[in-house]
Amino acid sequence: MKDFLEKLYQKFLNFKKKLFFKDSFFQLGVSELKIGKKELNYFFENYYKVPFFEFLSDLKFILFSKNPYEFILKKGSDNWDLWYYLEFLKREKVLKVEKNGKVSLLKKEILEFLPRPKKKEEIKEILEKKLRKKVKEERPISELFERKKITPELDQLPLSQGSVLFLAEKILERISNFYPFLLVGDDDLLSLTLCLVEPKLKVKVIDLDNDLLSFIESFAKKFKLKIETQRVDITKKSKPLGKFSGFLANPAYTEEGVKEFLNFGISNLKNEGGVVFLVLGDEAIGNRMLFLEEFFAKKQLLLREAIVGKIFYPQVILHKEDRVIEERLKEFGQNPVRLGATLFIFDYIPFKIKKIKFKKPMIAYI
Repeated sequence: MKDFLEKLYQKFLNFKKKLFFKDSFFQLGVSELKIGKKELNYFFENYYKVPFFEFLSDLKFILFSKNPYEFILKKGSDNWDLWYYLEFLKREKVLKVEKNGKVSLLKKEILEFLPRPKKKEEIKEILEKKLRKKVKEERPISELFERKKITPELDQLPLSQGSVLFLAEKILERISNFYPFLLVGDDDLLSLTLCLVEPKLKVKVIDLDNDLLSFIESFAKKFKLKIETQRVDITKKSKPLGKFSGFLANPAYTEEGVKEFLNFGISNLKNEGGVVFLVLGDEAIGNRMLFLEEFFAKKQLLLREAIVGKIFYPQVILHKEDRVIEERLKEFGQNPVRLGATLFIFDYIPFKIKKIKFKKPMIAYI
């Protein structure tokens, strides 16, 4: 079935490219341009060719939506893009669309590699049933899994339980199970949440903390989860660890930390692309976020979502600074939130994007 998906992807690119040469001239302002097949090919290869893992994410958006038109909103795309997918998948007998708009999957085998998305409430119910305890969304995730040892010297700080559930929802919305999913550090025990909720999912965890890795290994063995662990110091050069469908990084919240973690993660993605998740709080970045935005572009990370207001760290006293700020905030009342974070979701573009030298007016939709 892996071969089938890879061939399906190549067929889709050929299908869309062939129509692109014709359909581009229907778009506003394009028919007035003096362009031929050479220029159109350049536009397609640089700006409209989707990587393999983005193609699989798009399939999930279409297959698991109540209505395929939800794809337009989820992708921030248009109805042309949706039509290319629906028409192609219909011709290849992968799906059919009923009169009421509901999508029926004909090739059930591909579900082995496309785990069904799950909403946060469903994730919560599954965890509570399997762990036989209640999720307390504002409490640290370490309490839910009864991990007692936190190592502040390694910059460990547990996210709230609700935050980890939200991360699991967003990851399952997009990723495939074609290759394992990589967690660059996992003191938030996201690997356990993901694999408890989706037992067929393959996950690899790398971390510097042997105690953390042992905890994850022991838990994974108890519940027969498909989690592989490896101790890795990402600051030291190492060979790629394997093939991955994407990764999540929750680095030190500094400019240097973000670059170190993302460089490591990207070095483990191949020419199929990958979905990249970055959890980032603004502790020591400020206006240097502009430098990071430049870094994202240089590394060919195409931003798909930036979500605020969903991820936070509960107030836990681990450092001197925590005691100082807690004392200062006493007169203003208690608040369970120590630090908020933004979730950035990217598609990694594995091929070099070139700027076209062709001069065109502002209103020419190509």
